[in-house]
Amino acid sequence: MSTSQKTSEPVSTRQLPKSYQNKISTLSDLLDIAKNTEEPKKLFGDFIHENSLIHFPSERGSGKSFLMMQIGLAIVNCWDHFLGERINIYGNVLFVNAEMNEPIFAKRLEKLLENPPGLLKKTPHDFYTLTTRMSYQLFKTDLEQAIEKFNPKLIFLDNWTIAMRDNSGKKEDIANLMTELLDLKDKYSFSMVIADHTKKGVKSIVTDSDLQSGSGAKTDLSDQDFLLRKTKNQGERLLKRVKSRNAPEQNGAKLLRMNEQNLWFELIEDSVQEIDYLNMENKAEVTDEDRIRFATELQAEGKSLQVISDVVGLSKSTLHRKLKKE
Repeated sequence: MSTSQKTSEPVSTRQLPKSYQNKISTLSDLLDIAKNTEEPKKLFGDFIHENSLIHFPSERGSGKSFLMMQIGLAIVNCWDHFLGERINIYGNVLFVNAEMNEPIFAKRLEKLLENPPGLLKKTPHDFYTLTTRMSYQLFKTDLEQAIEKFNPKLIFLDNWTIAMRDNSGKKEDIANLMTELLDLKDKYSFSMVIADHTKKGVKSIVTDSDLQSGSGAKTDLSDQDFLLRKTKNQGERLLKRVKSRNAPEQNGAKLLRMNEQNLWFELIEDSVQEIDYLNMENKAEVTDEDRIRFATELQAEGKSLQVISDVVGLSKSTLHRKLKKE
C-alpha cells in the first residue's frame, strides 16, 4: 500500500465527549436511577435549578445583566428567597463578562451593594468575574481553569452574541457548541445561564421559547429557559419562565419593577397576564404570521374578537377567517 493511501480506523468512544457516548439501560436500570435521583435544588426557584444549562433571551435594555448580578449576589449571601423565588443551594458564582468593560461592571456592582434588599453576610462564598473580549473558543481554557479553581455553583455568560461571535450560526454548529457547554457543566456540576437577545419585532408577542434570536437549537438543548421583557410602563418588567425539564410551565408572568434608588428589581405581583402589560405600540414591526399566532393565543385565553382585533391590528373579518383555519 502506498504512503499516499489512508486507512479509516474506527474512533474510540473514549475520545468522544460524554454526551456523544451511547448507553443502553434496562427498565430496571432506569427505575434504580430514578429512585436514587433527588429533586433538583433551586438556585433561583424553578427558573434556575442546580446542574442545569439555562437559556436567557431578553430584550436589549431590559436589565438582564442587572438581574443576573442580583441573583448571583443573593446566592453568595445565602438569601432564602429573591423576587419570591426559593434559594436552597449556595456557593461561589462566576460571572463571565463579555459585554461591559471592567470599570463599568465594577460600578454597577458597587451601586447594587450600597443598599441591597437583604443582608450582606459573611459567608464562605464569593462572586468572581471573568472579563474578556475573546470569543468562547479562545477563552474556554481560562474558563475551565477558573471553574477548577473556584468551583462555582452558578456561572453567568453575558452574552451569547459577543462570546459566540465566531460561531457560524448554523443550527448544527450551535448544537455542537451547546453540547460542549452541556459536557462542561456535567463534568464540573454547575449551572450556567446564557444571556441572549430576542428577535426583532416581537415586543408585542406573548412570551414563548421561539422569541430568541438565531437558531432554536439553543432552546432545544437547554434544560430551562426564561425571558425578561419590557412593559408599557417604564421601569416595569415581565419575568416569564417558558421551558423547564423539571418544573411545570409558569402560570402567567412575574411583574417586576426596578427601584430607581438602588437599581434592584422588586416583585410587584407574582402572576399577571402578559397581554395587560406588553407594549402594543410596536405592532407595525410584527409580521402577519406573528399576529395570527398571537391572536390564536389570545383566543385561547378567552379574549373577544373585538379585543383581539384591537390588539393585533387586524380586522374582525380577517381574524374570523384566519382563526377558523387554525
